[in-house]
Amino acid sequence: MDASSQVYQVLRTYAQAISHVADEVAGEPAAIWQAEARYRGGAARLNQVSSDVSVVSARLSTTWSGPASDAYQGSSRSLAGRLDHSRQTLIRQADGLAQVAQAQARAQSGVAQTAQQFAAAADQLLAASRAAAPAAANALVAEAHDLGAACYNTALRDRDGYAKELSAVAAMLRQSTTAQPVPAMTDYETMYKWLYGCIVERELGKGGPRESAAKTTAGISASMASTNQTIMINAVDTLLSDKTGVLATAQSNLTRDELLKAKARMAVIAKAHAAAHAARTADAQRTKVSRQLDALREQLKIAERDNKPTAGTQKSIDRQQADLQKLDSAIARANDLQANPAKLVKEYPQATTGLDDADLKNMLLGGVRVRQYNLRAEALRLRQQMKKTGNPDLEVQAAALERQALPLDQPAAALEKQLRDAGRPITVNADSVKTLGVLGGEDKAAWQRKGVNALDLGNGSIGERINKVAVYGDHRLLADAYLRPIVAAARTRNPADEEKVVVQVAKANNAGNPFSQSKRAIAYAEEVRKCYLGKKNPPPAAPKPVKPR
Repeated sequence: MDASSQVYQVLRTYAQAISHVADEVAGEPAAIWQAEARYRGGAARLNQVSSDVSVVSARLSTTWSGPASDAYQGSSRSLAGRLDHSRQTLIRQADGLAQVAQAQARAQSGVAQTAQQFAAAADQLLAASRAAAPAAANALVAEAHDLGAACYNTALRDRDGYAKELSAVAAMLRQSTTAQPVPAMTDYETMYKWLYGCIVERELGKGGPRESAAKTTAGISASMASTNQTIMINAVDTLLSDKTGVLATAQSNLTRDELLKAKARMAVIAKAHAAAHAARTADAQRTKVSRQLDALREQLKIAERDNKPTAGTQKSIDRQQADLQKLDSAIARANDLQANPAKLVKEYPQATTGLDDADLKNMLLGGVRVRQYNLRAEALRLRQQMKKTGNPDLEVQAAALERQALPLDQPAAALEKQLRDAGRPITVNADSVKTLGVLGGEDKAAWQRKGVNALDLGNGSIGERINKVAVYGDHRLLADAYLRPIVAAARTRNPADEEKVVVQVAKANNAGNPFSQSKRAIAYAEEVRKCYLGKKNPPPAAPKPVKPR
């Protein structure tokens, strides 16, 4: 038998073996994808039904109370819990089907590619064997064995990887079809007691009710001295939806019209605050876009070097460059506003905000100083990172940020001079800028409170009268009126997830820890959650020491 015949027999054996592997991963990924889509569609429909049940239950809870209402609410929570469990099961099954489809397509593609590579290499080897001398037969046969074994083993790896993923998906699907009981939730009053206690503990620590100690550029505290340190916008919303007789209990003569006027004023102040801080917001966005653009340009270089398609990357670069131009325009407009404060005063007159010329200049001054604060803080972060990594590019970026911050001294000095010349106080200082830099919402809330304090429709300051409600009695009247509906709504939305209820309520009361940027700082909601779990699952009491006889 000549060399080509021997080589052909070896190659034919391996070709058949690889074909058998291809049969083992045969299937129709497209059909599996269709099934996956149907499962996800079913999950979406169940989610809508569960949402409808929760909405109806929440609406009824505002007008219906008593034993029958409690029974209905419990039944609704149970139904919503079962619907949510079914929805989650469908999603897990859809995820499993998607994983199977991806794995099957990947295995089929891999085995097919291996078969093509084997066929091409086999043709070349067979052609070489036909022209080879008889003495080269053994070497060519050995080469055919090596080629066949390598390709066959590659195909087996693709098959085995597919089989492993199928086993994992099968185990997951078996688990998803096992009925899971909806855990019983702590009753409403006990949950509220624990949650309220944790929120008060987090807001006030060991001290009694007091206003927030955080300094603001408005020169006043953002919050009132209720037990949950409520801010003005939350207080007004609570009083507008008063279902527990807060106003009557506090003997307040606040009218709905006054509250609506206060809310409208705070909306205008929020816009003025956003305008005064537009440059700060655009700075942060510009830094992010610039980094993304640098990364895309690097990707483009690599793709061009490796002769890979570049059209998609180039389109992304074009979009990012367009975004960068928009941000540069926004920064230019904000810079112009900071240099010409009369424009802000004209756009947001005292009649609509309750804030005078000096107030708006302090607001703008805060916007300038916090830009410097953020730019320099980012420069410091980059230099600290450079010390760890030794990357000199980070020093270049840090120096550029420092250069960007330095010219801001000029508009800041001009605003400070205008305030001094007018004999008005400068309420912007290092402490208030730090609060602004860490949590801008705290600063905005203080300006809103100041504006509402200045609102008087003939019966005295609306803000001061709202504050009297906040501090009425033991200072918790307004806190209860604000928190109780939030807890009830969160329970309805999450009938089977008590911890999720706790986190949602905590976030509704305070979006986060405003004072610490250290890595050890724990998010406000997480602190409340841990406190709650500590109350729900208290550690066992330490055994009392036994006195010696």
